[in-house]
Amino acid sequence: MTLSRSELPADYYDHWQSEPYARCMEKYGWRVVGGTQRYGFVRRMGPFLYAKYLYTDEAPRIEEVRERTKRHGMISWTPWRRMDMPSPWRPLSSPFFPHDWRSGFARVRQEYQTAWSQRARRNLRKCISSGIQMRQGTVEEYCNSFRKGLIPHSLKGLVIQKIQRLPKENLVSFLAQGHTGVIGGLCVFRYDHLSSHISSSLTQEGKESNVGTGCIDAWVRWALDEKIKYLNFGGVWTDKDPKEWQGFSEFKRNFIDYEVAFNDAYYRFF
Repeated sequence: MTLSRSELPADYYDHWQSEPYARCMEKYGWRVVGGTQRYGFVRRMGPFLYAKYLYTDEAPRIEEVRERTKRHGMISWTPWRRMDMPSPWRPLSSPFFPHDWRSGFARVRQEYQTAWSQRARRNLRKCISSGIQMRQGTVEEYCNSFRKGLIPHSLKGLVIQKIQRLPKENLVSFLAQGHTGVIGGLCVFRYDHLSSHISSSLTQEGKESNVGTGCIDAWVRWALDEKIKYLNFGGVWTDKDPKEWQGFSEFKRNFIDYEVAFNDAYYRFF
């Protein structure tokens, strides 16, 4: 089901606006400003400043972006529920915001499999019948298994770097143990009463055994035990995205309850 942004649950928010994720951005060289659910990220670009605010409804404040009274720059802002454009903000277009960004999430509930697609339920049965054992692992174990997965080599270093910069206490990893060792895994990020998909990987054996679905099942079971309310699956494919993204997004849609389009962003100079 597609939701308007104005219909997003009042207690659902993106991990970009959580304190532990925001602090991770400092390790990428960004200065963090604002506070919970109104974080912004600032970086110098020569003599100028660039600030970005993602998924927050309060208009960014110039006074918290500026380091010095005379320093100038640009702010970009992607609202969360808000759908108006207050003055003096202007629409942000290509190449900074080229098309709709769609995100998916699911509510956590006891009878969760009844909301899954028939394909997902069938794949879970296949995973279980293959003798795959699901278990929680350490961040190090997940990264080691990720290096052996089918993800393009050019992306592996970037993903592992991101995981290693996130606080360990907010990360949970689920590993699929097969006859030959770990053949797939899922790494998620916990913030407040929510959990967000960060990374997943499969070996060829894991792909054939449908352990991706087994990992999602382990995630939901953990969320039930931990009183997590929402699972944030992150971005899902649109027809304007690269074709190679489509398969993984279709996999996510087996489990997603709602999709939301973020099709506007704004900017202003100061």
